[in-house]
Formats: sequence, structure tokens, C-alpha cells
Amino acid sequence: MIVYDEHGGFYDHVSPCPATPPGDSNVNGLKHLNGFDFTRYGVRVPAVIVSPRIAKGTVDHTKYDHTSILATVQRMLGMGHLTNRDQAANDLQPLFTNTPLRSDADCPRTLNDPVPPIRKLGSTTPIDIDLPLPQTGNWVGFLKILLKTELDLCDGGDEAKAEILKRFQQITTTGEAKAYMQAKGERIAAVRRT
Repeated sequence: MIVYDEHGGFYDHVSPCPATPPGDSNVNGLKHLNGFDFTRYGVRVPAVIVSPRIAKGTVDHTKYDHTSILATVQRMLGMGHLTNRDQAANDLQPLFTNTPLRSDADCPRTLNDPVPPIRKLGSTTPIDIDLPLPQTGNWVGFLKILLKTELDLCDGGDEAKAEILKRFQQITTTGEAKAYMQAKGERIAAVRRT
């Protein structure tokens, strides 16, 4: 069973529907925190169930939730439920049909090729980290924020700040910009630890 924690960044056009509240005790004092009462699901999450006992090409539109995993195990092993939510959840057992196991030949023998390098639209050459730094846009904006932070953290006087500006003006490629961002990120992290 492959599921995402939360929605994995996928946009969902369907409004969250009502859910059975768990009905468990308020052990950690978080029940109804900020008015949240668990009576509504969140955005739907993608899930993939992999088994040779599931018919090839199966797509199921049954409403499941994360507790469907618990419900499946509980019902397969004859266990009781933990909360009202997993008691009400649909389990995955209907996916496991009585069809014979799919043949071993149905199993992939090689992995897919990895994603190819990112290419510019209309270009046949991969993006190179040594491309000239753009004059505007996110790269430049983020670099200037880091420059301001570096100047604010500078303990030296005007001479030290002039040297920082000189080094900054020498950044001309995306590779140099990335190295600068890395170095400044490490410096900021070190300052936060002190």
C-alpha cells in the first residue's frame, strides 16, 4: 500500500466530505483544538495498492481513508476496531478478487529510465549550471535578500561591507549563485545555533 501523508501536493477539485468522528477519549488534550472536531475529511490523497491478487488495470473509486488500512488488517485478522472512524471505514478486501495470481511474466523485469535532464522549452540541450545569471527574476531577488542578510550579519565596518559587495558582484553564473546560496544558508544556520 503506497499512500501519501496528506495530499502530496496534488490539487483536489472536490470539497472535503463529512467523516465519522473517531469518538475516542481526549488523552492528549487536543480534541476540538481550534474548533477542529474530526467530522470532515481533508483533501483526498492518492493511493496505490500493489498485489498479484488484484486484477490487472484495476481502478477503484470507493471512498477510503487512512483508517481503511487499519480496517483491512482488523477485519482480515478478526480484530476489534480502535475508534469509530476505522469501524466505519471501507476496507480494501474487495480489491483482492478470487482471480488466480497474476503470472510472474506480468512483473516488470527492468526499471524505467530516470527522468531526463531538464531542458529549456524549444531547446535540445540540458540546462547547464554555468549559464549566465539572469538579470531579473527569482534568482536575482533571492540573491539580493541573501546579500542584505550577509551585510546585516557583518561585524566589520565599511571596508568589510565593500568587500562583501565586491564578491557579490562577481557572481555571474547560476552555478556561482547556487554556491553563494549554499554558503550563506550555512552561515545563517550557524548564527541561529548561537
